[in-house]
Amino acid sequence: KSMAKKRNAHLSVSAPEFWPLPKLQKNKKAISLFVSLIITDNEADTHELTLRKLGFENVALMRSTLIEIDYTGRVDIQKTVKKLVASGVLINTNKERFALEEKKNTSEGVVRRQIITREKPDFLGQSKLAIIRERLKMTEITGLKFGTLWTIDINTKSERVADETMKHIAGTHLFFNPHRQEAFSL
Repeated sequence: KSMAKKRNAHLSVSAPEFWPLPKLQKNKKAISLFVSLIITDNEADTHELTLRKLGFENVALMRSTLIEIDYTGRVDIQKTVKKLVASGVLINTNKERFALEEKKNTSEGVVRRQIITREKPDFLGQSKLAIIRERLKMTEITGLKFGTLWTIDINTKSERVADETMKHIAGTHLFFNPHRQEAFSL
């Protein structure tokens, strides 16, 4: 038995901690487009139900898509966004709505945390960028990044309790797979 303990001693590895996540570094010449569903978001509802089953009763969840549009030169942001939305390349206006700014309102006694996850590499962003540059002839658009923005409202007044809760939530890997995705806090 003592030999088995010696052989397996190297197997006792503690799990890496994922919270706090690194802050998202935004490009200064980028347009942030926040896209949310008009229809019921079954994925967000399923994640919230799973969190409740895992014992996180004090958590509410929202999901949206964050599209970062990098550009060069002088760009009329409103006109550019209007053209992109009208093209149907970035969003489906029948079931999605967009905003250039994210809603910041929270209730009293609620601490908000946000996680942005992106695929690595971002094939969706690369594909949509090619369409925008070739089909729409918008060569001023130089980059496109898609990410899922998870907004997690924790019913507490304590930042410490919220961070401890997020540490446990991030450890579930419910929101991102660290081997295939990158994650940031906003």
